[in-house]
Formats: sequence, C-alpha cells, structure tokens
Amino acid sequence: MAISVQTANSPRFADDLHSEKLDLVISRGRYSGNKNRTLLMTEPVYLACRQETTLTDLPAQPYIVHHTDKLLESEQDRWLSEHHLLSKIHTDLTIDNIITVADLVEAGIGWSILPEICLNNFSGYKTPLTFKDGTKFERSTFISENQESSQLVQVKAFKDYVVNYFTNQSKLL
Repeated sequence: MAISVQTANSPRFADDLHSEKLDLVISRGRYSGNKNRTLLMTEPVYLACRQETTLTDLPAQPYIVHHTDKLLESEQDRWLSEHHLLSKIHTDLTIDNIITVADLVEAGIGWSILPEICLNNFSGYKTPLTFKDGTKFERSTFISENQESSQLVQVKAFKDYVVNYFTNQSKLL
C-alpha cells in the first residue's frame, strides 16, 4: 500500500474527490459533493488585531482579506454585515495564506477574521466571534471519501484511525 499526501486549498481537493482522483480528503469547510463526510472538529473563528480595539475603531484600520472557501467567506461577510462593518471597511490587502495574514496582523499592518488554527503562536489581540443570534462563528473540518473508495479496507482503516485520533484529542481538551 502506498500513501500519497498532498496539501492545497480545500476547494480543489473537494473537486478531486468528487471526480474520484482522490480516495480520501481532510478539508475545512463544506463543499458540494462531500456526501460521505464525517465531522472531525470545529474551531472558533476570531477577530485578530495587534492590540485590543473596539468595533467602532476597526474601519480606521486596513482589513486584511484572505482567500478561503465560499462558506467561510459568506460567514465572514455575515459577521461584518451584522456588526455594520461591511460597508465601512477598506480592504487594501488580499492574501492567499492565513499564516501570512496572521503575521501581517501581528506586525500591526491591519486586522482580520481568522480561524484558531493559525493563531496558536499569535501574540496580538484575538477575540472569538459570535453572530447577532448568539451562535458561535466556527469553522468545521471533515474527512470525506468518494463512494467507491469507501469500500476499500485500507481507506476505511485510515479513516477510522483519523476519526479516532480527533475523537481522542477532543477528550483531552
């Protein structure tokens, strides 16, 4: 058995899974075609900036946008709209890597909306976001398989291993 590991933005892998170029995918966000998916984890999404600030002060600072999946982008727009920021912010920077965005925010270049995974070593200010209705702003991570591959013993074994790993990690937290 050979295992090939690839990294890229989740939407591309969703397309490859759907066209059966890949047997199994771990992705963040929900994509069409992810019929055989299992939730591995959810993580909070944060407002991140160099130092503590208020929502009224945010429009004076550059908003750093990062390329992400359509669902997370839509949820970001929802949060910005609910907090009357969508029409007030100026987006001078659009970056394709969330780690780079976190580094720019930490350097004081601007602020952003970022998932927890890229803020582990972040020394700036961060606060978890909620929507107006009180629900937490979170991003989900799934493991998905194409229908044909789900019958393969090695695919099932690897999926079970990953699911068990994430289940045990969440018990430790």
